[in-house]
Amino acid sequence: MKLRKSKATKILCVALALLAFTLTACSSAVPRGLKKEPEQGGGQESRREDERGQEEDGLAGGEDGKKQATEEVRNQGQDDAVRDGESYERGTVNGNVYESKWLGIRLSLSDDYVVATQEEFEQAREVGADLIMSEEAQEKYGEVAASVAIEPELMAVCVSDGGRMNISIAVQKLPLANMTADQFFMLSKQGMSGGLADGMEMNFGDTSEVEIAGTTYTKMPITTAVQGISANIDMYMRVKDGHAALITITYLPEQSAKVEELIGSIQKY
Repeated sequence: MKLRKSKATKILCVALALLAFTLTACSSAVPRGLKKEPEQGGGQESRREDERGQEEDGLAGGEDGKKQATEEVRNQGQDDAVRDGESYERGTVNGNVYESKWLGIRLSLSDDYVVATQEEFEQAREVGADLIMSEEAQEKYGEVAASVAIEPELMAVCVSDGGRMNISIAVQKLPLANMTADQFFMLSKQGMSGGLADGMEMNFGDTSEVEIAGTTYTKMPITTAVQGISANIDMYMRVKDGHAALITITYLPEQSAKVEELIGSIQKY
């Protein structure tokens, strides 16, 4: 399926590309030595060899030894999960209802919204990258994105207004576990400001705290202009278990009231 480059489609693509740009820009701004690099194949194989060795030792030592070896492997896995922030649990989408026990939110969208597929999400993000990022930035952040796991949980487009308003929810593991929301946005802004395509304008507003479903999020408003199209993008971010959780809403200036209504409709899980 090919996306038609209408005004509404461009707004959607810019929103998703900006979301991905924000996440990868933050990660790329952290020095490599401070980030936990993914294990190489040799490291994973070494761990498997250790586990096999423990199991063999357990068999040699009888049933008690086997239980001990199994318990050691299990405990090691639990320790790794805590260290790697693997308590993240993906939300679910059923029709127009999004739920996340991990984030503690539920969102029931009206029939005006259409939920996009993973394929459509990726396609729109690629199209948007061409609109907002320079070739050099695309190459640089493309390399970073390969090692940054972005989990798109929801992307929905409001079709009653011609598709000019959309909402997305995504989660990404932070490059540094103790990073705050303000630090995340600060690094993201630094990375994005130097990688914009010619003719692309982006202005960042001041961050503020907003309550969503009883939980505090940090909001960063952005105004953009690309190819004669202006749009507002509000990003709401919170840190949870070493992850960045972002709710992003893109809209036209005259749709501000609808944004407040949409944010207010997000309920506790």
